[in-house]
Amino acid sequence: MRDMTGGTQRDRGHFVSKFLVFPEYSSSTTQTIHYNLSPDVPKREGRKLFFDTHAVVRLLENNGFRIEQAEVIVNVLVQMTSSNMDVIYSDMVTKVQQEIMLQRVMSQIAAVKKDMIILEKSEFSTLLAENEVKSQKYMHIYIYIID
Repeated sequence: MRDMTGGTQRDRGHFVSKFLVFPEYSSSTTQTIHYNLSPDVPKREGRKLFFDTHAVVRLLENNGFRIEQAEVIVNVLVQMTSSNMDVIYSDMVTKVQQEIMLQRVMSQIAAVKKDMIILEKSEFSTLLAENEVKSQKYMHIYIYIID
């Protein structure tokens, strides 16, 4: 399962090997961790990261940490990862949410266009009525002047 280039290696399309090296604690130890990437892993709300915390605890233990220290480190990693993912995903939207928002905006634009047409018609009617009143006044003045 080792990839000597330090990269990843696929195993039947389901596992990827990643190397974690802790140079501060061990000068020659390299551990391989397998992440299960099979598509049947349930996605809760589509935004959860799955990793084997027990494997990370064992890895830390094998690199010189006591079990209590390893568990605390893994707990901190889980909390930090969860909070970071919450921040990242709070700014993201799904394609469905984006389409819903687009439909709302398009609906609002259509409503504004309709209101503009109604307003133009009502303003035109008002201007036409004012013009008619002024025309009648001018006609009365014109008739008065002629008489």
